[in-house]
Amino acid sequence: MDKRYFPLLTQTAEKYVSGELDLNQSVQSFLYENSSFVGTQSSVSMYLEAFKHLITGKTYKRNINTSLHIFYLEHIKLNYPDSVFKISLVSTRGHLDYRFKSSGQKLKALEKYLTVNSFQSAAKSEKTFEAKAQINKLKHKSISIKGISVIDVSLSVVISVVFLTLALFNFLNVFRSEIQPLVNGSLFLLAALITIIKSLKVNK
Repeated sequence: MDKRYFPLLTQTAEKYVSGELDLNQSVQSFLYENSSFVGTQSSVSMYLEAFKHLITGKTYKRNINTSLHIFYLEHIKLNYPDSVFKISLVSTRGHLDYRFKSSGQKLKALEKYLTVNSFQSAAKSEKTFEAKAQINKLKHKSISIKGISVIDVSLSVVISVVFLTLALFNFLNVFRSEIQPLVNGSLFLLAALITIIKSLKVNK
């Protein structure tokens, strides 16, 4: 079959699958827009049904043009979610197995396409799983770090308050003309300032 009909066949098949047109309307629509098409109504119907089986993961038992089959798969791969493409690969596997069991037919080009894309799809799924696992690991690590930071900062605030309180208490005793409280108060104030500065660095 001439490949120039592939795009319109695909568009018509999508209208059929979506319910926009029933099967008979889809066939008539395609033939109306392609008056030069030499195939019959039943052949167009077969091509449309093949796409529907691919998109739903069902095994299509009738034999269709291999190039059209691959064109359908590439269209699904590029325009549908990966999950739908995987379903179409399952459908293709069923089609190949049925054709071989029923007539001994080996569709080598389709078999090759399936092998390559099944491998790529599996590799993509594995990479996606690994990426998600890595992201979750980083999130967990981030939460742990944030939790530690909050604890460290909270502890630093408490210690700073204690030092400031002790410093204030000692400074009040300076009015009794004692030198030691002045010294103690200064040391406690210095300790409080150092603790606050450290907590700010940790928070960054």
